[in-house]
Amino acid sequence: MDFKEDVKICLSEKLIGNDEYAVDFYRALCNMRWQKSEDVYSCSWRYAGEIISGIRNKGESYIDFYCSGGEGTVSEEVEKDLKELGWSKLEWEVED
Repeated sequence: MDFKEDVKICLSEKLIGNDEYAVDFYRALCNMRWQKSEDVYSCSWRYAGEIISGIRNKGESYIDFYCSGGEGTVSEEVEKDLKELGWSKLEWEVED
């Protein structure tokens, strides 16, 4: 199962029912990579907003999440939920 499918199947209820969690999840997708075994997932800020708005299916668009602030911040709850699905943070390496 890939990242988007894991999220859609296992976390959609939480994303739909909790606006704050949806924004936190968007932030966790931006400027961050997620790894499960050999699979590494990352996406653009715009696509992160599309994922969240698509799962929520409440008439929102990516712009409702795009540039909401705190991009790249991973809340404890989101990190815990993704860890339970086998995904862990893989921060971008910074070159000197």
